[in-house]
Amino acid sequence: MIIKINNIDRTELIEWQSFKIITALTREVDSLFFSISVNSENPYKPFVGNQVEVYDGDTKIFGGEIIKIEEVIKGGRLISYRVSCQDYTHLMDKKLVFDTYENEKISDIVIDIIDKYCPGFTSENVEETNTELEYILFNYQTPSSCLKQLADLIGFDWYVDYDKDIHFFNKKTGEAAAFNLDDTSGNYIFNSLVIEEDDTQLRNVLYVRGGEYVGDEREDKVGVGDGTTKTFKLPYRYDTKPVVTVNSVEKTVGIDFIDSEDEYDCLWNYQEKIIRFKTAPSSGDVKVRGCPLIPVLIKAKRNSSINAYGEYEYVVVDKTIKTKQTARQRAEAEFLDYAAPIKKAHFITTKPGLRPGQKIHIGSDIRKIDQDYIIEKITIKMRSPAEGFYYEVDASTGRTLGIINFLQKQIEDTNKKVGILKQEGEVLDIIVDLQNIDTVTISELIKLNDEDYILDLETIDTVSVSESLIRMIKDSPPTWVYGPYFPTNDNDRKRPAFFNRSCNFAA
Repeated sequence: MIIKINNIDRTELIEWQSFKIITALTREVDSLFFSISVNSENPYKPFVGNQVEVYDGDTKIFGGEIIKIEEVIKGGRLISYRVSCQDYTHLMDKKLVFDTYENEKISDIVIDIIDKYCPGFTSENVEETNTELEYILFNYQTPSSCLKQLADLIGFDWYVDYDKDIHFFNKKTGEAAAFNLDDTSGNYIFNSLVIEEDDTQLRNVLYVRGGEYVGDEREDKVGVGDGTTKTFKLPYRYDTKPVVTVNSVEKTVGIDFIDSEDEYDCLWNYQEKIIRFKTAPSSGDVKVRGCPLIPVLIKAKRNSSINAYGEYEYVVVDKTIKTKQTARQRAEAEFLDYAAPIKKAHFITTKPGLRPGQKIHIGSDIRKIDQDYIIEKITIKMRSPAEGFYYEVDASTGRTLGIINFLQKQIEDTNKKVGILKQEGEVLDIIVDLQNIDTVTISELIKLNDEDYILDLETIDTVSVSESLIRMIKDSPPTWVYGPYFPTNDNDRKRPAFFNRSCNFAA
């Protein structure tokens, strides 16, 4: 065993009984725990942010950084540091993704997210996909959350290796494990293998309820003018402001609560799905034409599973799904994990090289097993400094849901159901700390037309407007004067005062 902290071997300081690594697939960050004992003769102290690497022989079994240190006095001058580390996944989540992708391969989207939002990380092991997404929007999500969402759509999984390279791969084919298990190879402690079958998460009839997609333009009759009715209920929400006609005559349409009804024949309310006229139409058909927003809702079945186990229904609510194609892909990914009972395997080995996400084959004539499993979790502990490590491995044929995963999924699903979404066309206000800034220059370029005649404001090509903000000087209070008055520079301490409502001259 070798443990390096900031590339320096600190193995001899480690309390081996305290050493523990927990590696997990995608949904949990890999963690490392150990304690260091030091004294006045060896005064080394670790710090949060130090890089940590662990080797079993030539195989790197952990890479990450220290995130937490507890300092404990064990007696006299002996100090123990309880160190907690995490792998590089938490580093890739320093930035949030707010981006839209249309008609792009999922693998290309993954690579783009890594390149834009994960500096220092690589994408050499992102498996190319043929599946294209018509549309997907990420609304201020962490990169790891985005990758999980993309992986869930097509039955993929992902993880960050200990060299900061991101693996994005098909769970059905998987990444090959360093070794497989059988009755004679000796790759695991023979009596440690436990096999379990679980049908509590079976799903073979799936409803996927997504957001809304833009349908083809259509015209609908919403009422008939009677000289009294001003408000007409619409059958849909529309992508953009619809066209309204009364008796085939087009009317001007404004937006309710934004535009004044004095300037339009009628106002459109997107949320309430109504058209409200200023003056009730006296006669004729009232028609509305536009591109409706249609809810994404599909029902999918896996007949082979239904024939074998009966129907097990489930619903996925995800407002970020904007097309039926994406909804179908989401359903197929669920079937990949849950259309058959999940088989779980647990075993212990002393051989390094296994990693969550790898596909391992378990073949046993004694147990009548011939099955591929995906490794989900590995717990690494030390037997002793001389004997090295042992590895407790958990694998399954589908995606199991532990308590931590369950709680994380509840938060993610709640956000998707309530629709915490970045809206197209929204404006992001960027707030900048102006402390210690002496001068801020604001400039704006206004283009009126292509003419270039400087004296005529109507034909000026561009107008450049600039403004300098005069800073306040704490040690030099202003001299109040009647306004209007504009200070000429920082040394001019005259400032315009104003009258309050009681007509008293006030600063």
